[in-house]
Amino acid sequence: LLAEDNEVNQEVTSGLLESLGCTVTVVGNGAKAVEEFGKRRYDLILMDCQMPVLDGYEATRKIRNKETTGALPWLQAGAEYTPIPIIALTANAMSGDREKCIAYGMNDYLSKPFSMDGLSKVLDTWLLKPPITENPMDRGLPSPIGEEIDFDHDKVIDQGVLNELLSYMEEDAETFLK
Repeated sequence: LLAEDNEVNQEVTSGLLESLGCTVTVVGNGAKAVEEFGKRRYDLILMDCQMPVLDGYEATRKIRNKETTGALPWLQAGAEYTPIPIIALTANAMSGDREKCIAYGMNDYLSKPFSMDGLSKVLDTWLLKPPITENPMDRGLPSPIGEEIDFDHDKVIDQGVLNELLSYMEEDAETFLK
């Protein structure tokens, strides 16, 4: 969930998130973020701190209150719940801003403008990675083992590219080809 009031920032941030493989829901103020969070489970919230109607700080406080009181209609009774990571997005890079964000219940802080690398690191830190519980071979895909595969070898390997790679390898080329 991306809570950001600036349309340019919405477009840029959602584009970056989508290029990282995320599905993004965008809202334009803190009140909408609280409302949207109440509708369904999200993996993470990127929360702009300075927004109209309800700023990111108060929106975070309201979301944390919903989590504490169990006022989440989408959460099944008795189900285990992990609080959602909320990452502050702010143009302020002043001393004490990070501490203020943490004090309001945010988990981390990303200063605008941020890079793809900075965003990626935050996502890697806070997004839960589900454990691998299935063998990829159990997905019902046909197995090529024992089957004859028909393809044109000349189209699979570009001989010019192969020769160029082999020229870099010098004496190791023969070992590579074996």
